[in-house]
Amino acid sequence: MKGSQLRNASWIFGLVIYTGHESKLLRNATSAPIKKSRLERMVNQQIKSIFVLLFVMATICVIGYVIWVRSALLPKASAAAVAVAAHQQVCEPPRR
Repeated sequence: MKGSQLRNASWIFGLVIYTGHESKLLRNATSAPIKKSRLERMVNQQIKSIFVLLFVMATICVIGYVIWVRSALLPKASAAAVAVAAHQQVCEPPRR
């Protein structure tokens, strides 16, 4: 039988009656459940809530920034013209 050992005997007679999933050996083979205190569960929930709140705030800030840039800073210029101007500023050597 799986997991069984024969000790202090040179031979033995045996009869297997049932070897399914309800046998004592297989029922004891499962690992113990992970135990968490109420404090650990509460702290884990709070960390998840903080992460979600941070993600929502970052998303709102990005959307607000895009709206602000498009309305306040670039009222007449197209996005392509701004990209070309930004590229020229980065790529040109400094003037002396």
